Amino acid sequence: MLFFDKFIIGSQYEKYEFDLEYEKTTIRNNIEYVIYRYKKYEKHFFLDTEIKRGVFLSYNGDILMEITFLF
Repeated sequence: MLFFDKFIIGSQYEKYEFDLEYEKTTIRNNIEYVIYRYKKYEKHFFLDTEIKRGVFLSYNGDILMEITFLF
């Protein structure tokens, strides 16, 4: 399974809201981002490498701006 297909930059918060857990709010380049951990309990892979430490989604307003994988 190619996990990255699950998220699309520019998608709305509502699409994933029940699978997210708030982590923190940060400001970069005068833009506020709210960062959530994707908390669905399934194995995640990116380019055949298991993502063990989490998937984090960064939103500005309700728009997905960044996806971070921690291996």
